[in-house]
Amino acid sequence: MIETDRLVAGDVTDTRETALDRAVRPQTLDDYIGQSAVREQMDIFLSAAKGRGEPLDHTLIFGP
Repeated sequence: MIETDRLVAGDVTDTRETALDRAVRPQTLDDYIGQSAVREQMDIFLSAAKGRGEPLDHTLIFGP
């Protein structure tokens, strides 16, 4: 039996929300304000992954 009144569904996307996400999401590391040390580390991680031809491993960024 398929539930048609589910509150959460993986196949439903709101185009307005998607457009907003794309508009506010930084496109490059230079678009991030502050945290220069974190940006430099992320640049190293991304360059290394690109050099290996692999996706970036899971990365957790935390702090003040």
